[in-house]
Amino acid sequence: MSAYSLVRQPADIEGVLTWTIETRENRGPVESLQFSPDGQFVASTDAVGVTRFFDAETRQLAYVLLPRVAHATEGRFSWSPDG
Repeated sequence: MSAYSLVRQPADIEGVLTWTIETRENRGPVESLQFSPDGQFVASTDAVGVTRFFDAETRQLAYVLLPRVAHATEGRFSWSPDG
């Protein structure tokens, strides 16, 4: 665990195996930027493979999708037709 960690022993959350604290902004250059089919979200994937979903109207962070492997470069995804 990093010496800079804010939480060394996170609280147990029922049904959650693991969790992380992630930045609100991209940690590197944006490699992919996509609007959801309904236009409600904008998804940006950064150079380390983390995808952030922002509310397109308010620009507030809504969700974060982490790659399965740290520093994965394959952070690409596709929207389903129904969003």
